[in-house]
Amino acid sequence: MLAGVVALMAENAGRCIEYGEGCGSTPGYPYVVSLVLAAVAFAVAQGADRGTVRRAAFWTQLGAEFVFLMLVMTTFG
Repeated sequence: MLAGVVALMAENAGRCIEYGEGCGSTPGYPYVVSLVLAAVAFAVAQGADRGTVRRAAFWTQLGAEFVFLMLVMTTFG
């Protein structure tokens, strides 16, 4: 959450959101892939009976969320 706020406080973030100028060159599909992967990992972590599967899904979810935050930081930062 803090990373998103910091990224939106960057100088070019307002211009990017308002006018579409000065945005990063990352296409949209990496954002979607990382969020979908995080959502699937969350569902698996909540529904898994075995501890090893649950831990793997949890760490996969955290990794996907980290990738998403880094993409946001590089786009607006």
